[in-house]
Amino acid sequence: ERTHDPFPRPEYLIRVLNYCRDHLEQNISVEDLAELSGMSRWYFSREFKRATGVTVPEYLTELRLQQAMQLLQNTHDSVKEIAGRCGFREPAYFIRLFARKFGKTPGSMRKS
Repeated sequence: ERTHDPFPRPEYLIRVLNYCRDHLEQNISVEDLAELSGMSRWYFSREFKRATGVTVPEYLTELRLQQAMQLLQNTHDSVKEIAGRCGFREPAYFIRLFARKFGKTPGSMRKS
């Protein structure tokens, strides 16, 4: 954490973001994160969006896709294995989201 950050992140947010990063392969619910933050689901959802600019599901999807890109570039794991490690239960859904975000399927991204 930078010491003169003009937008310091609240402690609950740091805890939640770290949890998301460390448990990507698991099914993370808004309820789980709200509980971790000590807030109600409704209040947490609103505060999370205010702090990050995106909803919890949008944040998790983005984080998972970025992690998948890293794994594609740095491992020889199969697309199915990477999907699972990044919390996507359905490889076909993962491939569709990945292609929408990066303009290529995971397989063709790896080849290039």
